[in-house]
Amino acid sequence: MWILEMLSLLALSLLEGAKTAYGLRLLREPVFPFLEIWQDRQMYVQALVWAAVFGLSWVLSGGNIGLIRTEDLAVTYGLLAAVDRKRRIVPDWMLACYLAGQLPLGALSMTPQVLLGTLLSGGIFGAVLWALSRFSGEKMGQGDVKLLCVTAMTAGWTYTFQVFALGLALSFLYGVYLLLVQRRNMRTEIPFVPFLAAASGILLAAAVFT
Repeated sequence: MWILEMLSLLALSLLEGAKTAYGLRLLREPVFPFLEIWQDRQMYVQALVWAAVFGLSWVLSGGNIGLIRTEDLAVTYGLLAAVDRKRRIVPDWMLACYLAGQLPLGALSMTPQVLLGTLLSGGIFGAVLWALSRFSGEKMGQGDVKLLCVTAMTAGWTYTFQVFALGLALSFLYGVYLLLVQRRNMRTEIPFVPFLAAASGILLAAAVFT
């Protein structure tokens, strides 16, 4: 079993390196082809760094795969929040890297029935959000919907719904601040992922300290 865990952690580290390098490049350049990131030496350096981080977490936690998955979730939301704030996009490639890294770890930490149930319920949750987005005139971007969908497919729809609801509350409060303090109008667009990231951080912190 530990061999499968090591291989999964190595695959996760490589995907984390690609995701990190790609996100950082998008912060510097408006457009950058994802496939070119695999030719970037810095990507492999970052993958080695993540391998050390995940390996240390795995050893210190006694092989707690759930902790590794949570760290990956937190890093992904942080990167996407920065990219969405700067570029107003949620790159599909970064979501694909997150999902590809999470699935093997999920298979190691869940029974096949639980894993399949999580994937199916997460997909249904994402479909409902997509329908609501289309019905509301896409006031919530499709990138936000895809992020919440892959989150539900890996972390569960209940947790994702909490992230979504808290993110909405935080964005509403920020919108009120913009209207009352900065005198912005109702048409002011604000990226949603930073609020989802803040909501995810709050929920993760609450789970740790309660």
